[in-house]
Amino acid sequence: MNPHFTKLALLAATILGSCEYEGLPTYSGQDQIYFAYADGVPASMTDEQVIHFGYDEPMKPETTLYVSVKVMGSVADLDRPVSLALVDSLSTATLGRDVEVLPAQSFVPAGEPIGHVAIKVKNTSALFDTVLVAAFRLVENDAFHADYTKTRYSNINSEAKIISTLFRIRFDNSAEMPRLWVENLDECSLMFGEYSEVKFTLMCNLLGFDRTYFSYTEGDSQALFLSRINLYAKSWIQTVNRYLKEYKEKNGSPLRDEKGKEVKMGLDIS
Repeated sequence: MNPHFTKLALLAATILGSCEYEGLPTYSGQDQIYFAYADGVPASMTDEQVIHFGYDEPMKPETTLYVSVKVMGSVADLDRPVSLALVDSLSTATLGRDVEVLPAQSFVPAGEPIGHVAIKVKNTSALFDTVLVAAFRLVENDAFHADYTKTRYSNINSEAKIISTLFRIRFDNSAEMPRLWVENLDECSLMFGEYSEVKFTLMCNLLGFDRTYFSYTEGDSQALFLSRINLYAKSWIQTVNRYLKEYKEKNGSPLRDEKGKEVKMGLDIS
């Protein structure tokens, strides 16, 4: 066979093949939306947020939670809405009464791959003696698909396979042990004794601080404990012990906490 003919035949085949591929349609799938926690951003974020209204001084009637969402796909030159729905089968909260989705504040901004959804959480009488759960799912709209899944640690799913479009909020108005007390439990228990709400409220009233003084969002727990609490602990214990002694003398019985136990400080400093 003529070698020049062979080369021409191969060239023609290549050209024809290229034309065939140029004629095939390219993929243009719709962008996906999912919660950014699935990528570990921030690293401490999970698929659940816990809100204790009882930590606030004064207690708030409501709060708005902004949860980050992320686009798998392209950025756009306009704001794109993000849609959210309450999952009734996983929730004890009622939409409208206990929680509310804020559509006007739920979007991915133009030119950005990350946005957020906004959820208003309400402190109603329903929280008096219970913890409410509100599970939300991202849902498909004209801007995004919402069926992306990823395997990562999950608070909701014990099998650890999270649904990257699902987010849960647990909320109550209880005033549990504040964070600095929790993270320095041995020291606080030694100085102030067993924690109780009655005791902590008494300390706040007598010593002029509130729950936020024993709380923090970031920083060095030990350094904050030393500067905020340990430095003044001796005088605090003396003040509370003096009050408890006077209370017992005046009432003929000791002050008792919510469990019926006598309120005592850890150290007997008078």
